Amino acid sequence: MAALSGLCGWAIEQEYIPGTNPTSDIKRLHENDRERVLSEEELVLIWLAAGDDDFGRVVKLMMLTGRRRMEIGGLKWAEVRLQRAVIDLPERRTKNKKRHLVPLSEPVRPFWEM
Repeated sequence: MAALSGLCGWAIEQEYIPGTNPTSDIKRLHENDRERVLSEEELVLIWLAAGDDDFGRVVKLMMLTGRRRMEIGGLKWAEVRLQRAVIDLPERRTKNKKRHLVPLSEPVRPFWEM
């Protein structure tokens, strides 16, 4: 919506189209907060079903760190700081485009020994 509004504003300014911005009367879409989260029982079932292969380890690391699929699935060894017990995600790999340090709790640490 913002891109379309910007394009229309630019087109009006350049006199490619006359009048006012046609997007100004469009109501903004408001996303709803999630109404449901996984229960503890569901999390246990997912954990048990995940297995110990690469895919299963990615699922478990996502559960333990609260990070997104592409952040953990695309994790590089250079982003793991074992001495500091953190994952250092650079700006280009996070949704909000800000660097994020993810603490490695005790349950996460055995994953680096695999």
